[in-house]
Amino acid sequence: MSRYALADSGPLATLHHEVLALLWDDTTRPLINKAVKLPGAACLDLGSGGGSVAAWLASEVGNTGLVLAVDRVLQPGFPIRSTLHHEVHEMTARAPLPSKWMRHTWDLVHARLALVHMEGRDEIATALAGRLKPGGVLLITELVPDGRVLRAPSDEDRDLVHRILVGVADSFVASGTDRGWSLRAAAVLADAGLEVSGARYGRMWRGGSHGAGFVAGTVLQLQSDLLEREFTPAQIDRALELFMDPDFLMSGHLMSSTWGTKR
Repeated sequence: MSRYALADSGPLATLHHEVLALLWDDTTRPLINKAVKLPGAACLDLGSGGGSVAAWLASEVGNTGLVLAVDRVLQPGFPIRSTLHHEVHEMTARAPLPSKWMRHTWDLVHARLALVHMEGRDEIATALAGRLKPGGVLLITELVPDGRVLRAPSDEDRDLVHRILVGVADSFVASGTDRGWSLRAAAVLADAGLEVSGARYGRMWRGGSHGAGFVAGTVLQLQSDLLEREFTPAQIDRALELFMDPDFLMSGHLMSSTWGTKR
């Protein structure tokens, strides 16, 4: 079983989910609206985090629809809606969903920044593709880490941030994250018999922005791992300062969305 590299609960986890929503909900919602007619739909949200997408889906499907949010931890303040159900479940290849939901079929299965962290992600995606209704869509969105430093006060600062970001990536890999999953997802969905499309999108992040704050929060959560990788507390503090400096610029992580439609 993969060990999730970041915190499942606590203030940093809550902040992480809030920033995710601020950064990418405005991109996720149009993708879903384009792919699926939501009124009356049955929707599954995997790795639901703070619940921002699940709550929006619940408002869109209406009283005749259904939304199931699944994650390994129920976050404090998770939204409550009459059509929104939440299940705490460790998703695996043998049991991608709680048993009582395994025979259910879906108009939409949405997984954002979720499968990349799971052992057996290929098998989970294939199993969920098999639970789509005709015309149903499996939408997978993952990060394609970029994080190139575009502007920093000095070459030393630029090199430090680069090395910190490499250390963050190494920590995720050590926890079982598959950094190549975003590139393989299309083949997995096609092999499952789905008609596949996709898109990538990204932005530049300035120090002090939500994007740079997202990176800073990740560094904070992985601070103990970074110290074990021989970064000093002073180096980590300097990187965190740069992520808050409005004169610092970096390329934001690309988001790669792959969706497969059952015909």
